[in-house]
Amino acid sequence: MNLLVDINIVVFALVFSLFAVETGIALLNLLAYEKVWKRTTQYIAASWAISGTFLVFYIVNFEATYPLILTQAGTLYIVPVLLAGLFVIFRNAFIAYSEYAEDAVAKKTFVRVYAISTLIAVFLLISVLSSTVTGTGVNLSTMSLDYLEILFNPYNLLMFVCTAAVSILAVIMLLSIEKPLGFDKVTALSLLLVIIIATFLYATLTYAPFVAQGLGSRWLYLIPGVVMLLVAAGLYLNRKGRWNAICAFLWLVTTVSGFETLGHPKIFGGALSISSFLAPQSAASASLIITVCTAMLLAVGAGLLIYANRKSSKKVARY
Repeated sequence: MNLLVDINIVVFALVFSLFAVETGIALLNLLAYEKVWKRTTQYIAASWAISGTFLVFYIVNFEATYPLILTQAGTLYIVPVLLAGLFVIFRNAFIAYSEYAEDAVAKKTFVRVYAISTLIAVFLLISVLSSTVTGTGVNLSTMSLDYLEILFNPYNLLMFVCTAAVSILAVIMLLSIEKPLGFDKVTALSLLLVIIIATFLYATLTYAPFVAQGLGSRWLYLIPGVVMLLVAAGLYLNRKGRWNAICAFLWLVTTVSGFETLGHPKIFGGALSISSFLAPQSAASASLIITVCTAMLLAVGAGLLIYANRKSSKKVARY
């Protein structure tokens, strides 16, 4: 893999991690709104704009890295991607509504609409990713999709369950949630890890054999994620709030990056290699420079937004 591809993998991992945290927040608010809303509202207020901005950054970065695949990707996935975009708009709107709603019932309703919109958008995007991995529901000869098959095939459903468990695990560590889902910390962590490992291994070994081969040949890529999980879990259990939040997010990023390399560069069940769609060398250098500069600006902007939100929250808390 070249540097442009490596950066694209990291950017994807950042975007996936941001939306994974929102997925976990959405699920927890649907399951236990009264217990978690106050813990999650500060994170959502600081991050929802960052998530959307980084999503746009990834799309632009993907275009710069794999420009030759855009026509095919747009033809195949225009419907699910547009639908996902529509639900992201709903998500954004109802985040704002919930922040300004004064009535408790209205606030709860708006939060639930936000949560459901987030879950539907994430499910659609995971369906696109899953079909790209396995090729299920994709007819490359006619450049068409069987929409029911890409949405409701076993691999996609298992990966959504796996993503949901990963998301909840990340959120309870990131936000230091006590008694998650009514369980003590150790029990909750153990149950979620069992679900994650079981669903991922079964889905991969059964429906994505070329990714399973990567588990044997590229397992070293998974070690950083395992290490960060142990560190984040240890800090969470010992109530090291700020540090376990940082490590929980780094666990997501390193884990997603590691899993993304397992099947690379094969896509659609191994029928194609995404490397054949890379930007020509003449354009790669310019794309790399622009990507790095944009990433630095986004990082500074995200840092300032989080800092401003934390200062604002502290001032509100005083009053």
